[in-house]
Parts: sequence; structure tokens; C-alpha cells
Amino acid sequence: TVLLFRFDQGSSRLELGYVLGRKYWQRGLMREALSAVCAHVFSAMEIRRIEAEVNPANAASTALLQRLGFTLEGRLRQRWVSGGVPYDTHLYGYLAEDWQRGRNAREAFSVRGARTSSSRPFVPLSSSPRPSRFAASFGRVTSSPLSSGLLS
Repeated sequence: TVLLFRFDQGSSRLELGYVLGRKYWQRGLMREALSAVCAHVFSAMEIRRIEAEVNPANAASTALLQRLGFTLEGRLRQRWVSGGVPYDTHLYGYLAEDWQRGRNAREAFSVRGARTSSSRPFVPLSSSPRPSRFAASFGRVTSSPLSSGLLS
């Protein structure tokens, strides 16, 4: 599940949340889904900034955001409470200009077939001409990061 929320039209920003069932972890599925969502948000929706909060203990989610191009912008101390215990979150941001730079690098990579100066070259997860299972379900949201336990 991918959730876009707290859309601020005046600032052209929104927040991103996501959750994936444990049995689907470590397959690249969320990377594929979030790559498609970010591309849609920055191109079709013309959003300037995406923000995401992650529990610092969630190493996989932290690594995922960084691979996608998000930048760690800070730590929000005792941001949430789970089970009566407060915990910090890391705040990540992704700007449209950063996405565009990465997109340009990916296009140059695919044209030249060689590494670009980008530290995160694009590696497609599927070369299938048909849409992935995520593209078919894009836009259906069934839970939020809080209700799904993502932030716990």
C-alpha cells in the first residue's frame, strides 16, 4: 500500500507513506512501486516536494528511500508513541529537481550504456511491456502509516 497525504497545494508538497506485507519483503516490490509513484507525482501532478518519515530502527525503509533519491533532512525527536513508548523518526525529503537530475542521468545511462556521474544509476526491475501489478492498483489506498503499524 502506498499513501499520498497531507497535500499542501500552496507549497506543492505532500507526504508519502507505505507498507508492505512481511512475506513480500526483499523482492524489490516496494522500490518498483515507489519509483512509479514518485515519477507520477513529479511529472503528472507537478509536485515540488515529497516528504517521508521513517523510524530510524527500520533499516530497510531507510535504505529504500535513500536508493530512490530521498535525502535525510533531520531527526524528529520523540515524534510518535507506540505501545506507550515515544520514539524518534527521520525526516526525508525528495525534490522534483533532484528527481529530474536522476531522470536525466538514467536516460543518459540507457542511451550510452555506461555509468553516469549519478551515484544511483537506475536499474529497471522488470523489462516486461505490460504494467506491473503495482501500476494496476495505483491509487487504491487501504491504510495509513499509523494504522498499519508502519511507524511502530
